Amino acid sequence: MSSILNKSGHSTHGPNIRSDKSSPGFGGSRRLLKEHIANNNNCRICAITQGGGNVVVCGKNNWASIGCSQLITEELQKVTDEGKLIVDVTLTEYDRFIAIYGDGTASWKGIPSEMEKFLRAYHDRFEDVLSVALNDDGAWILVTSDHFACSGAKLKSWIDEGQRQYGRLRAAALTADAAVAVFEDGFCFLGDVPSDLKDALKEAKFGVRNIKIAGSAWFFAVEDGNSYQGNL
Repeated sequence: MSSILNKSGHSTHGPNIRSDKSSPGFGGSRRLLKEHIANNNNCRICAITQGGGNVVVCGKNNWASIGCSQLITEELQKVTDEGKLIVDVTLTEYDRFIAIYGDGTASWKGIPSEMEKFLRAYHDRFEDVLSVALNDDGAWILVTSDHFACSGAKLKSWIDEGQRQYGRLRAAALTADAAVAVFEDGFCFLGDVPSDLKDALKEAKFGVRNIKIAGSAWFFAVEDGNSYQGNL
């Protein structure tokens, strides 16, 4: 498991430099995000961590955050002011992040150089990235409408096998000890994926296009956010 979820020979661990030093944890502070989702009756993206930042995006760009660094919130506010759609956001425990926008641009901090290379290549050939996954050990996945890229041959083989069984990769989530891949007609799981998430995905009556996990917490949604499910 670790050989797939960790980039061989390289670790991107670094200091946690959140400007907000309070930890959101699993309880009270996430309640504010759940209230934001309930008030909007919609949620497209719910980027979560166990002890770092959390971001939810409802509707077009009605977002809220807890425990995130100022850099992340400033980036999200900037693109919101510019009218760009937030397509996906992924956060890590050590304050790394990547955000994808509807005009084909992206912002990031602390991502592996190979991931950045693919992001720039997709941008240069006008291929929109639809889903991003990243952990603090250098593992990553990028998903476009027609292709995917990822770290390491073993992770690629795992996804290739999933595509042979279930069709094209549509979305993915990564942590240090778990991975979920969403395909057109099924799902693949690796490591310590919560059992209630597995059950919920198998019972879902809609096409999942965004998924996040953090320990026992999880969230998934359709593209427009009008159907979603989570355990926050």
